Amino acid sequence: KCLVFKPPRVHHCSVCNECVMRYDHHCIFINNCVGILNYKFFMLFLVYTPLTCAWVCGTSYSALPLLNKDLQLDSSGAINFFAMYIAVALLGLLVLAFLCVHLRLCSLNRTTIELIASP
Repeated sequence: KCLVFKPPRVHHCSVCNECVMRYDHHCIFINNCVGILNYKFFMLFLVYTPLTCAWVCGTSYSALPLLNKDLQLDSSGAINFFAMYIAVALLGLLVLAFLCVHLRLCSLNRTTIELIASP
């Protein structure tokens, strides 16, 4: 822990070894602390990831008949296609759920740390 005086809503990140204003959490996907300076970009990441996953699933599903006719997908190709499709769809749904949590936290003007620490 940091022994320096910290204003309210400032927390010390043990991974980055820095004090961060309105510290929310340390995100492994962006390899950085999410705080007041980059929360907007984190939220944009959360918005665009499910949209991109939905776009990938939509275009992949619509292209499946063309792929099957032109490339003659064998059983391993079809298994790979559906495994990718399910993985992308699950990623999109999980990040969408995470986005909903953070939209709720934004509406309450709270951080993840404050959500966890509240009784």
